[in-house]
Amino acid sequence: MTSKSSKISKKEPNTKTVCVEAIGSDVSMAAIASLLDTNREALAADFHKTITALEAKIDHLRTTVTDHIQKIAGLESNTNLMDEHVLTLETTCASLADSNAKLMTKITDLESRSHHNNIRIVG
Repeated sequence: MTSKSSKISKKEPNTKTVCVEAIGSDVSMAAIASLLDTNREALAADFHKTITALEAKIDHLRTTVTDHIQKIAGLESNTNLMDEHVLTLETTCASLADSNAKLMTKITDLESRSHHNNIRIVG
């Protein structure tokens, strides 16, 4: 892991040179103010660049979430339509099963009456 001072020196090589020159000579408030201004501007630029990158990522996430919300809404509406169709089909199937049972009972009754009314001539 690199130290904070080495990170600063990698980003701002001029700052370290100015700092060494300021330390070597008489340190004045103007030199310190100049170093602070330089560092502040560098930090502001880094923050701006980082915030811009984060805003781009957040915008991408927002569009992705919006797309997913639309897809989920479409899926929910299709699911509701399919539920209605299934309920209709179940009702139809139940009524057809009831009609089928009644018809089977009627057929059985008619067949037994038909066999009962057959005339046999023996003799």
